[in-house]
Amino acid sequence: MNEDLFRIGQITSAHGIKGDVKVFPVTSEPERFLDLKHVLLAKEGEEEQHTRSYEVTKASMFKNLVLLHLKGVEDRNEAEKLAGVSLWVSREDAIPLEEDEYYFKDLIDCKVIDEEGNDCGIVTDILETGSNDVLVVESPEGEEILLPIIEDCVLDIDPEEGIIKIHWMEGLR
Repeated sequence: MNEDLFRIGQITSAHGIKGDVKVFPVTSEPERFLDLKHVLLAKEGEEEQHTRSYEVTKASMFKNLVLLHLKGVEDRNEAEKLAGVSLWVSREDAIPLEEDEYYFKDLIDCKVIDEEGNDCGIVTDILETGSNDVLVVESPEGEEILLPIIEDCVLDIDPEEGIIKIHWMEGLR
């Protein structure tokens, strides 16, 4: 996957007859679409080869979806062809991070070590549970370990070095 692109939504269907599309947001801040000036479209897994850039001319919230009008998509037939396509933004257009915030994709493949420097595995995924996010770690033995991203467990995150330092809380091993 292209490290400089972030998936922010997926087009579900056309809306109306003037080329608008309904988008299911896959970002923690769906309101970000209201300020979006342009977006990249590609099927997931094909973003390197088949990405097309579109100017966003109109955006509004609609229930749990976002309605977008993309310049160049001027009728329902064109909009229907985009169903199932993912929306992406570049790292430069992504929502700016606050201090001690990280993009999930920057944590994938990070090495996890404990306080003593022992290798605990590699981050393979991150689960969003509502109360706190959870690192999915594949141990050196191939087992799956779930580690809550909370202060008592995750001591330090350094995505530039590719290392996450943890404290083994009772019941996690």
